[in-house]
Amino acid sequence: MFTATGTISLNGAAPDVDVDFTVNFYKGNAVIKQTSAQIAKGTTSAVYTAEGIPVGEYDVVFDTLTDGYKILNPENGKTTITGAKGESVTSDASVAKLVNKTYSVTGIPTNLGSGATVANNNGEYTVSSSSKTSDGAYWNLSSLSDGIKSTDAVTVTFTVTMEKGYSTSDDCATVNLSGIPGTYNSDENKIRIARTSYGRWDQMNMLDVGVGRRSGSSNTEHQWLNCAGGKFPATNYADQIVSITANFKTGVLTAKAKVAGADSWNEYNMFTGFPEASNIDRDNLCLAVYPGSADPNKFIIKDITVEYTEFE
Repeated sequence: MFTATGTISLNGAAPDVDVDFTVNFYKGNAVIKQTSAQIAKGTTSAVYTAEGIPVGEYDVVFDTLTDGYKILNPENGKTTITGAKGESVTSDASVAKLVNKTYSVTGIPTNLGSGATVANNNGEYTVSSSSKTSDGAYWNLSSLSDGIKSTDAVTVTFTVTMEKGYSTSDDCATVNLSGIPGTYNSDENKIRIARTSYGRWDQMNMLDVGVGRRSGSSNTEHQWLNCAGGKFPATNYADQIVSITANFKTGVLTAKAKVAGADSWNEYNMFTGFPEASNIDRDNLCLAVYPGSADPNKFIIKDITVEYTEFE
């Protein structure tokens, strides 16, 4: 028989709850020995000991039992040890806590399409095009942090303002959440997660999701009409705010929107077909803006934030 022991250490600050673990010793698919450990709240480590393990080689699997924590090392919570008679074998582990992260987009776009202009005033962007181009610009949100590439869910929030005079029957101003975008496309698009369009009815017209083709008839499983519940005033700019959450783990997309100053958000939870219906490139999650083809062919997007979680 031999003994296995080790220390499970938490990265970062001490937790405000007890964090529980199991340590299992496998021979093939069979659990030969199991022990437990607990990092008590206010501390950052715990020691485990497993005695009376038969001599031989074992897969050691560390599991967290407390939500919001994950084994970082060994990779995937699994390592291998070999013990001889009378030995004491050490195998340590490190743990990370799930942390909420928020990034504000304040830099220039990652890419600017031909004919499009994006003027940056400390994170307030005026999007326009003198040539009424179908090309736009985009920010590669995944480049902000590796955590965005691997998070279970990401929430992108932004504010759009424009004049009532900006209205058109077709190629409205749009903001897309997608893979690396190309030219404006009102039809189905397999790299698009969500699209908001503005100006057709002097308001935030709709939010489309997945590969659904844009139409203006009714709320459906892939589009939400008049999301903010209000129109742009006749004589000045008014803020309309949208927040889109793409949960890659559960395959669910939700959204909420409101006119600035409203007491509450309008919410929509009827979207389906995501992400199975979309070809999602997590390494290149982009926010794209298109100026549209209507005069004055200009709108403002600002207060762009990206919220996600990562273990650290």
